[in-house]
Amino acid sequence: MNTDSIRIRLTVTFFTIGLAVLVFMTAVLPGMSRRTAETVLLKNIEFITGLLADNLALGVQTADLDEGAAVQQALDMLKGDEISSVAVADAAGNLIKGVNATAVRAGGIATVSESVGKLKGLIGRFRTR
Repeated sequence: MNTDSIRIRLTVTFFTIGLAVLVFMTAVLPGMSRRTAETVLLKNIEFITGLLADNLALGVQTADLDEGAAVQQALDMLKGDEISSVAVADAAGNLIKGVNATAVRAGGIATVSESVGKLKGLIGRFRTR
């Protein structure tokens, strides 16, 4: 069999390119996808946490007018399996309202940036595994 024929060269070239694409897809793409997913997840967490903080801040500011109904409405939307605890505190750090407030009191009240920092640390630990 002649290894210089055009048919053999095209077949070898085709399989070489296919093998290179396969190696790229199995070795490089999963890591890139994971990093992109982590980045999107962190940005979504920061955005949603910021929205929640703004919503609760507005509720605290209007608490005298509606007797805390806006804060309670925002907290009621958070009740579920995904959110373990949320605390709403005034400027002095006194607890106003919260979801699972006993756990929040035991663990201390964290600011939004501290909570997002903890989430980034958790995601970073999973990244190294």
